[in-house]
Amino acid sequence: MNRIRGAKKALYTAYMLFFGSGQISRRYRYLYRWQTSDEEFRRRERDRIFRHLFQFAFERVPFYTKLYLREGLKPADIRSLKDMDKIPLVSREMLKMADPSDLKPRGSFLYPLVSRFTSGSSGQPLQFYKSLDGLLFNAAQFLIYLDMWGLSDTRRVFFALFNTDPTTSINFPYSWHLSIYNKNHSVHPEDNVAEVARKILEGQPDLVVTYPSVLERLCDYLLEAGGECPRKMMFATGGETQSPALIRKIKAIFPEGDIFNIYNTEEAGMIAVECPYHQGMHVNNFAVVLEKGESVSIGEEMTFKPIITNLRKYGTPFIRYTGIEDTLFEASVPYCHSHLGAQAIKKIEGRISDFIYTSDGSSYPVIFLMDVHSSIEGIHRFQYKQTSPQEFTICYVAKKGADELDLNNQIEASSRKILGNNITIKSKKVTNLYIDPSSQKTPLIIKRQL
Repeated sequence: MNRIRGAKKALYTAYMLFFGSGQISRRYRYLYRWQTSDEEFRRRERDRIFRHLFQFAFERVPFYTKLYLREGLKPADIRSLKDMDKIPLVSREMLKMADPSDLKPRGSFLYPLVSRFTSGSSGQPLQFYKSLDGLLFNAAQFLIYLDMWGLSDTRRVFFALFNTDPTTSINFPYSWHLSIYNKNHSVHPEDNVAEVARKILEGQPDLVVTYPSVLERLCDYLLEAGGECPRKMMFATGGETQSPALIRKIKAIFPEGDIFNIYNTEEAGMIAVECPYHQGMHVNNFAVVLEKGESVSIGEEMTFKPIITNLRKYGTPFIRYTGIEDTLFEASVPYCHSHLGAQAIKKIEGRISDFIYTSDGSSYPVIFLMDVHSSIEGIHRFQYKQTSPQEFTICYVAKKGADELDLNNQIEASSRKILGNNITIKSKKVTNLYIDPSSQKTPLIIKRQL
């Protein structure tokens, strides 16, 4: 397995050297032009890209071909974003029920497709496809973010990500632009927290990209050790909610540092990013269209469920997608020099950072386990139970024809790699997962008497 992973990394490195780097630079120049252009140019571009996306989905992706034909839609009916209401909403359930082959675009591609999974809060994997073109665009977006955060010239960016590692298999000189993806910039967040802390503190990066739960685990370790880092170090997090407690811990350990929020999902990509003025997360209107869905009242505030269209997704498109379970608070933002537009998100509800605890006092973010278990082929849905630090159980609904013993062995091996040997790991095949009677939802993790 390590040999296969190493071969893939070497192939990726060669691709970045001879092709990918230039493609990222081209997309970066396009985004820079977008930022510095007037609203009329942006409107025309969004309409053009949207027309192309709809035509691609209609002609190349069987799921959308069938859906739009049932609705009597064809590419000639969609001329601009003003025609968005003509297009039916697409739920997560619709995509899960579809034949996986119907979500894969037909025909040949200049950019290869990769299969991806997302588990969601209910532990129900959704398989779809990403195009390398979209990943290159995300890399260009990230360079724009660095400019915005005042880090245009930095090369020391460390990535502590579990399911995505953009680093290459070699180290380039820091005088070269590709050195941002150096091999030694990769941090494995599932490692012992002491090793994660050592690599970050010794490497002295200007920016660390990770999850809030990984960062909180690091901060707790450093606070217990009584350490303070005088170096100006910045952090960018996504995938989970940044808690006020985490921000306080960052200020305590890294008094010269700062932390920014990236609102991203596996399906929809980078939706919004926090600007250096901390005026909310500005929607990336060059990449997504954010519509207001169902209104939800939380206390005295009115929020909404998002409807997302990713304009840059040419694997499995997500057009008017309602499957993101977060609830968004809209922010009223004055003119901001980040040039990302006035539509902004003040706060996100629903992205909970939860942990599994072991008997030696260690804690592990649930996202570590979600990523590996959602990629096990024979699992349809899963749910975690932990009632003490001595025992952890994964309950799962198996796909038809899956071998139970093989699934149990895969669960044991993948869980043990993350949680270590200081906990009993059990797996249990079930017909149905537990539903919380108060909310009628299927929670990802059940904790009682912990």
